[in-house]
Amino acid sequence: MKKIGFVTPWFGMDIPGGAEMELRELVLHLKSTPLEYEVLTTCVKSFDSDWNRNYYKLGEYVEQGIKVKRFPVDKRDQEAFDRVNAKLMRGRSVSREEEQIFIDEMINSSQMYDYMREHDEEYSLFVFIPYMFGTTYHGVRLNPQKAVLNPCFHDESYFHMELFKELYAKVAGI
Repeated sequence: MKKIGFVTPWFGMDIPGGAEMELRELVLHLKSTPLEYEVLTTCVKSFDSDWNRNYYKLGEYVEQGIKVKRFPVDKRDQEAFDRVNAKLMRGRSVSREEEQIFIDEMINSSQMYDYMREHDEEYSLFVFIPYMFGTTYHGVRLNPQKAVLNPCFHDESYFHMELFKELYAKVAGI
């Protein structure tokens, strides 16, 4: 059986957040199964860290028995992202071009996407959590047929973005 890749923007045993706790508890539970899996994430420490700064070094880690592969975060245009995000946070609609800016200028890792593309055959599926980050959007685009979304949806402006609706309708499962 091939392994499962859990893809998330950041991962750690001590970082707060609902999606972060959901993934942490899930992979800790899976330790008692024969499944082979690992977490693919960026080198960013957490949601409230600088998304342009690699806190961790590139490489493989083991955290409480969980295999974690960390990849450098791409440099981003924070001002462009902040302009679009401010509109979304106020519940205002944004254009298709602004949606693309939001996705492209948030947290991403080209090296992680390259790894996923090059090692696709080693994985039976990739589980993406949560829905609204570049790591999920661009990761799902690589192979929607192997993509399972653990979205952690909220009724918020991001949820209504057309780019998310179109892509996530193509995933293998939710």
